[in-house]
Amino acid sequence: MIYQITRVVTLDTITRVFQCKLLNRIIYTNKSLYKMKMIDSHPSALFAKFQMNLSASIFFVGDDFIVAVWMSVVLWLKSLHIGIDSLNDCDIIFGLTQKRSHWLLLNHIIIAGKLVTYHSRLKNILPSLRHLMIKLDHIAIMNNRLKIHEEKWKPLIN
Repeated sequence: MIYQITRVVTLDTITRVFQCKLLNRIIYTNKSLYKMKMIDSHPSALFAKFQMNLSASIFFVGDDFIVAVWMSVVLWLKSLHIGIDSLNDCDIIFGLTQKRSHWLLLNHIIIAGKLVTYHSRLKNILPSLRHLMIKLDHIAIMNNRLKIHEEKWKPLIN
């Protein structure tokens, strides 16, 4: 089920590949990024809690900054009357496996949130709800896909 979610939720190849890599535990962490000389040997002040051998799952859910971003996502969705009370670590890593109202949209937002978190880490900046909203706008508008996925994106448009 968890491998099928991405295929159903998005047409975007980059997003699909990213989620597949995450599920198969082949996302580059600080240790591998350091080996490829993509990050400094010293963690930045922004991500001081990250260790060089940090696991991918903790990378997306286990830091105070990341927890705050996910809480702001839940509050934002509640303000749009999209029924979600919370996101636990399993929901974030694997997606929402039980279908419910706005299931496609919620899973897409979760995957995009992880992608934003990952890219923020590569750029050495803190992820934020604003970064996620920009990413979602880009995905929705890209190649006029908004009309194709109008039903899914409708709650965010109103």
